[in-house]
Amino acid sequence: MNNTIIQVIPKEINPKKIYVFSLSLASFFLAFPLFYFPIIKITKLARFEQANIIEIIIRLFESTPMVALITVFSVLIAPLLMALCALTFTFFDENVNENNLYYRIYFFCKQWMMLDIFTVAVFASMIKLGELVDVEIGLGTFFCFLVWALVFWTDKCLWFKEEKEKKSKSNIKAISYSLAALFLLIPANLLPIMTTTKLGIVEKTNLFDSIMQLFEGEAWPIGIIVFLASFCGPWLKIFSIFYLTLTKTHKNNRNFKRNLYHYFEAAGRWSMIDIFIAVILVTIVKLNALANVSLELGSLIFPAMVIFILLSSANVDLKESYV
Repeated sequence: MNNTIIQVIPKEINPKKIYVFSLSLASFFLAFPLFYFPIIKITKLARFEQANIIEIIIRLFESTPMVALITVFSVLIAPLLMALCALTFTFFDENVNENNLYYRIYFFCKQWMMLDIFTVAVFASMIKLGELVDVEIGLGTFFCFLVWALVFWTDKCLWFKEEKEKKSKSNIKAISYSLAALFLLIPANLLPIMTTTKLGIVEKTNLFDSIMQLFEGEAWPIGIIVFLASFCGPWLKIFSIFYLTLTKTHKNNRNFKRNLYHYFEAAGRWSMIDIFIAVILVTIVKLNALANVSLELGSLIFPAMVIFILLSSANVDLKESYV
């Protein structure tokens, strides 16, 4: 009888699997309050307005469907799919590899998940809205941060890592995507991202104007983040990719190249922060004739440029010595 009991009980239980299962389950269910609770609450002349993520995306679809699709995938679908895939990992053997469908979905969504960037954009939007209305943070913003923190920590607790060295990459594709991003970079910085109309005064705002407004509003910490991520980041990342791909046969500065690659791999997504700020402003502000915010051509070119940069970094040959 004792032998039978011993055979039924598993020889070894991986504590990381239990931990990942708990974290991913919590992140999945905590995403549903995120759909319900408002992100930002505003008050103007006794008029009260609020909107959750679903309402923001619905309003965005009415004006700019492309930006709405990018937002709904990067802010909602990607973190939910990461949580579901992490749940499935706990039911597989420990040798999860790239042949597994959930493995491929998980690491694809990880590259495009931007819930953390959206959360920071909410606080930046509050500063800009504060010039027009009374602003209050909504409970949905705290759920944004909580879901992101759980998804982030779940990823850190996985018992396996992405097998990048087995992926088929092409430096030719990386350079091609970088050239496309470079072609869009100047209009993305110069063209207006949004137009604000207040009391009959029309003001068009491009990327640099948006950054200066944050500094003028004494929100210099967020202004620095937006400046580094949206203005400096794309330039640095594009020329870093050119440098790494064109010097792949050189064995000098290996540590510098390795650190440079990991920098632009981690920081590339943050270029989208100014677009998310514009998205929130456009969909939250409903002040009748007092103010109106609409997206402009720059709001389409800028995310297209960011997508090309992300595709470029995803195709850099990882088999080189600097990685």
